[in-house]
Amino acid sequence: MSESTRAQRDTAVKRRARLDRLTTQIVAGGGIAVMLLVAGIFSYLLSVALPLFTPASISAPTALEKPSGKPEAPVLFDLDESGEIAYRLVPNGVLTFIDVDSGLPIATRQLEIGAGIHRVHRPDPGRTLYALESADGHLHFLELTFPVSFATGTRERQIRVEPPFRDSVIDLQQWAPAGVKDLAVHLEEATLSVAILDGRDSLQILRYADAEAGLPLLPPERHWLSADGLTPVRLFLGSLQWLFVLHADGRTDAWDVRFPEDARRLASRALAPADVDAVTLLLGGGALLVPQGRGPDVSVAHWFPTRLDGGGFQWVRVRDFPIGKQIASLIPETRRRGFLVLAVDGDISIHHTTAATTLTVARPLSAAPNAFALSARGDELILEDANGGLQRIAIDNEHPEVSRSALLDRVWYEGYPAPQYTWQSTSASTDFEPKFSLAPLIVGTLKAAFYSMLFAIPVAALGAIYCAYFMAPGLRAWIKPSVELMAALPTVILGFLAGLWLAPIIERALPSVLLFAVLAPVLCVTLGAFIQLLPRTRLRVLPDGWQALAMIPVLLFAASLANAYGPSLEHAFMGDIRAWLRTQLAIDYDQRNAIVVGIAMGVAVIPVIFAIAEDAISSVPARLSHGALALGATRWQALFLVILPTASPGIFSALMIGFGRAVGETMIVLMASGNTPILDWDPFTGMRTFAANLAIELPESVVGSSHYRVLFLSALVLFAFTFLVNTIGEAVRQRLRERYGEL
Repeated sequence: MSESTRAQRDTAVKRRARLDRLTTQIVAGGGIAVMLLVAGIFSYLLSVALPLFTPASISAPTALEKPSGKPEAPVLFDLDESGEIAYRLVPNGVLTFIDVDSGLPIATRQLEIGAGIHRVHRPDPGRTLYALESADGHLHFLELTFPVSFATGTRERQIRVEPPFRDSVIDLQQWAPAGVKDLAVHLEEATLSVAILDGRDSLQILRYADAEAGLPLLPPERHWLSADGLTPVRLFLGSLQWLFVLHADGRTDAWDVRFPEDARRLASRALAPADVDAVTLLLGGGALLVPQGRGPDVSVAHWFPTRLDGGGFQWVRVRDFPIGKQIASLIPETRRRGFLVLAVDGDISIHHTTAATTLTVARPLSAAPNAFALSARGDELILEDANGGLQRIAIDNEHPEVSRSALLDRVWYEGYPAPQYTWQSTSASTDFEPKFSLAPLIVGTLKAAFYSMLFAIPVAALGAIYCAYFMAPGLRAWIKPSVELMAALPTVILGFLAGLWLAPIIERALPSVLLFAVLAPVLCVTLGAFIQLLPRTRLRVLPDGWQALAMIPVLLFAASLANAYGPSLEHAFMGDIRAWLRTQLAIDYDQRNAIVVGIAMGVAVIPVIFAIAEDAISSVPARLSHGALALGATRWQALFLVILPTASPGIFSALMIGFGRAVGETMIVLMASGNTPILDWDPFTGMRTFAANLAIELPESVVGSSHYRVLFLSALVLFAFTFLVNTIGEAVRQRLRERYGEL
């Protein structure tokens, strides 16, 4: 070998070595990049969802400027919506506004009330609107607003003290000459309701319609309620429906006062409060927080009336929150179903009723305060001691409504007859809380995947087996590309056709569809058995490998039979199939249901499973099949004992990839499932999946809110689930490859 030839050979070897190293580095770099990308996605989803489970915290109190002298105890102490301005009202009508940052007074107003103020009510927790009950038997309405002005080029807070209604004063003596023992006020949907308990223990409701800004209070409708000889001591008017009457013996009545002229007492029960004055109405007006027990057994019980299955209502003690010490005050939040407990010894604990959790307990104080105010966002607490000193406590409690039990367990929501799994992320008002149960979404995702795989696996897997092993090469050259071409169909088109074309057809011809699902496999199997019985030497229906074409007229015949006899069978045995399903099986038929989703998603999944499974079977060496046949095995024996075991890793991969495609599908379930987050496995009802829920609600969620983070949590669950399924699938595939790779 000449020197030049040897040099060229060495140069070529070095070039190949460099290309091999470069290719190895590129492939390894691509793999590492994919792993980093997956880890980055997981880390980002986790970082957004993790704050949901960050425990609440209460900071140490910050002392503000202490006023000179000892101020008079206030009858009203509260904060504006932004938490920047505190205000206190004393009985003589002096309203003082205090800057929260410094603790110094910034403005004072003298209210023209007349006699002293001895009680203050808040008709609407969502507004800084107050009803002031004066000693001379009048009820004065007052609203505080704090608009922001930039007229001088800097941000300035203005203070306005205005009556919400023209002539907004109610003469209580006119309605309760014997004096007012207790009073409850509620404003909702421009309707003002006033419940009065007079000195004779008589109950009455005044309802003022069209109570809007700038309008005078029209003469009210007056309605009496019967106390039935009991001794009422406190009233709670939570909404236009509920009036709770607490009696001296602890018995509490729940009245339905939506129509006061026909008011009904729906539930009555002894709630056994340890302290009648500490009983508090929770946000929404449909539940009470009731202290229970004495000494170390003190707790706060969450009670609300609920409808019975047979009609009527009853009081239900849904949850208990152990406190373990004497309670000074209960402070319900104005925007969430949470509340704070101030203990006599200075402990502060934060709780949330729906999540059924005690979020944190701290002791920032040495004793219970004289007055307190919680900000509208629940992130700040202002306390006033007996000497007028102010303390400011910051609260970090962003997502109290989210807990493990609220996400995964049944939750008993107010107004519901029993605990339920419910996803309802938005509501019309703060009276109705968001519900973040992931259980309906988990079941909906698995339900959609199950019915799609139930339709796709028999068609795709059996079709791949026949196409790869039995079908004639000429027919296979047409069938395989045609099926693979189906993968190019946009899923939005499939969802559109399923929701607007296929769903109405199945609804109109449901008996025929169900009958076809039975007749088609029966007739196909019958035809196959008949062909096997025919003498091959005397009659051959179709050449070998073309017999599948004989199934086309059989399927058309099954469809015609189902279309002809389906309605007759329905009328003969069921009458109306939808009514029969509802009465006999308690199943409501939805037009967009799991059957429609299964067919549409099956059409999307079939090409993926078919292509991979067919390639896996076709790649089995022909010598294995020929060897089995040479040893006397039939084609079916060779298929089941040699071909399928050898191709099982590829077939299993096809099924796992198809299942992952079904779990993550968005547009088809978005358009064809009805998007109803219900928890059942019925094929005739709809569902909502994780992917569809993200597509629907994520664009409208508020960044950083509990809703936003729960959606990211659901994306994290979906990501982790598909990652786990793929990992298990790969592990099983490797085991199958090791077991059958030696064939």
